[in-house]
Amino acid sequence: MKKFLAILAAAALAHAALADAEPERARKTSVKEGCVMFHTLRNSPKITRNGEPVKDASLPLPANGIRIECGKGQYASMKFSNSVVLSIGENSAVAIEKFEQAQPFAALHSAEREMTNSDLRLSLEKGKIDSVSKELRIKSKFSIKTRAGEFSMKSKMFRISDDGSKIEITVVDGQATFKSKQGNADFIRSRQKAVVKSGNIGSSAPLDADSLGLQETNE
Repeated sequence: MKKFLAILAAAALAHAALADAEPERARKTSVKEGCVMFHTLRNSPKITRNGEPVKDASLPLPANGIRIECGKGQYASMKFSNSVVLSIGENSAVAIEKFEQAQPFAALHSAEREMTNSDLRLSLEKGKIDSVSKELRIKSKFSIKTRAGEFSMKSKMFRISDDGSKIEITVVDGQATFKSKQGNADFIRSRQKAVVKSGNIGSSAPLDADSLGLQETNE
């Protein structure tokens, strides 16, 4: 767990580093679509928007339709205009299905929660995501679609991964709700871990409750 928390702490530092770098387009735009800005791109991960290569990932970008694919030795970190920061590990693929944010877009580093309501929907195709953010507003939505079902997040710090054999989520601060493809719901509390094994995806209750409980280890 110590190693895991160290990784999320690094993501938190990225959040602080980006706090005063809110996309200029996000401040001026008259539309609801939110923006994203890439902070670190290690070894040139593949970034596309609506299927077309992104020519300059150093600029703030409209978020909808962006897909990030990191191969071996590649890494990406990004910040959304609602202050959610994602770190995407190697051998991962993540798509932004939707990101909308109520105006006015604003950044206030001292604020403990996001400034306006937002709706962020991601798709985890494979690999790993670490997330650090401010507290989401009550009406905000943050969901991650996986091949096992959808996770709705109310968490300031978490990790979610899919290694092909299982989907695993660890909630460090906050909570999450999982809705399976069969429509059943399960709840993951703060400092808990849950697993959906590939062989259980089609079952009525695929979330492995026996896996809940974050253990203190040095791994």
